[in-house]
Amino acid sequence: MPESREPAAHDRVLVVGASGALGASVVSALGATRRWDVVRGGRRPDPATSTRPAVTVDLADEASVRAAIRLVRPRAVVIAAGVEPELCGADPELARLVHATSLGWVLEEGQSCGVERVVVPSSSAVYGDAYDVPAREDHPLDPRTLYAETKVAAEAVVSAWNSSHSPLRATALRIFNVYGDGFSRSLVQRLLHSRAAEPVGLAGLDGFRRDYVSSRDTADAVLRVLESPGDLPDVINIGSGTAVSNRELVASLSRRVVIAWRETAARSSYSCADISLARRVLGFAPASILA
Repeated sequence: MPESREPAAHDRVLVVGASGALGASVVSALGATRRWDVVRGGRRPDPATSTRPAVTVDLADEASVRAAIRLVRPRAVVIAAGVEPELCGADPELARLVHATSLGWVLEEGQSCGVERVVVPSSSAVYGDAYDVPAREDHPLDPRTLYAETKVAAEAVVSAWNSSHSPLRATALRIFNVYGDGFSRSLVQRLLHSRAAEPVGLAGLDGFRRDYVSSRDTADAVLRVLESPGDLPDVINIGSGTAVSNRELVASLSRRVVIAWRETAARSSYSCADISLARRVLGFAPASILA
């Protein structure tokens, strides 16, 4: 298969879920390059600016997905929308539809409309949290929630599609714990905005370890996938590569602001990416929250 061409000025990219935290970060990163004509896709206006999406896309509606791609006819599609982890259990059918089934529609319609690359978010949740060394992409999967199961299903769609040797290539990014503007559920953000009257509960100080990656670095990874000149692996870890304990996190953030926290029942839980592959194939070089 011939290699994808280098991006020309104002190549068109459709970002689905552009008003969400991840989507907004990706839109900002793409716009800053001046190499991409970014089309904002979504179901509702941006809550911060009330800006309506340029094109309506509902991942739960096949007709909506296909119509949006036919209308925009982008070179690339970034899927930045999804069902929140805590809501997946309440509507398993919707979660599977949005995270996995809709990806098939995007790929099928994209191929017929000349789309060259699709980027879809997966999650560190596919690994579970019962390991103790940074996980490579070939680490055994241990999805313990419905959310994680749907992300594994999405990755299976990517792998099956790429094995068909279509000129459209798809990449799933196993994204670890993102922090930054808009990521209000992140432990980092909750600590940064904590108040003495409502301290943030921490599940112990030393046994709970997470890999925190900034929204800026995450968006940079998406950009690097879009601008990669050749084929990429089906799945790539995106994290900082550093397992940070709650004790280390508190110490680091306390150097910036006064934070309020309390220790709850301690538990052992580990989640960290081996990002060797991302460094090698994308030139990915994230910052550490401990820096």
